[in-house]
Order: sequence, then C-alpha cells, then structure tokens
Amino acid sequence: MDQRSAQYPNTGDDALLIERFTAGTDVAALAHHFGRRRSAIRSRLVKHGLMDAEEAKLRWRREED
Repeated sequence: MDQRSAQYPNTGDDALLIERFTAGTDVAALAHHFGRRRSAIRSRLVKHGLMDAEEAKLRWRREED
C-alpha cells in the first residue's frame, strides 16, 4: 500500500462513489454507505468534476437549515 493510500484509505472507493452517484444515488445515501460526512462526499464529487463547487456550497447551506 502506498503512503497516500495508507493516509487516506477511502480514496480507493472513488470508483464506486462515482458509479453510484452517476446512477442516481443521493449524497446522504452515499455518506451513509461510505461512513463519511456529506461534506466529504461532496468534496470527492467536486474533485472528480461530478459536482460544481458552488452547487456543493449551496447544498451544504440548505442542509444546515
């Protein structure tokens, strides 16, 4: 296991995250499945170009209400 994988073990789940998100699974369900916060899931989606950073911020603000 390389150093980055040891430090960030969930990065190997990105392929599954992308697959499920493009199939229509919502962020809350993805967060539950991966045991991560919704903000972490949104960050990964932004990183992979599947969600705009501004959209992610707007979703975060709506969830705060």
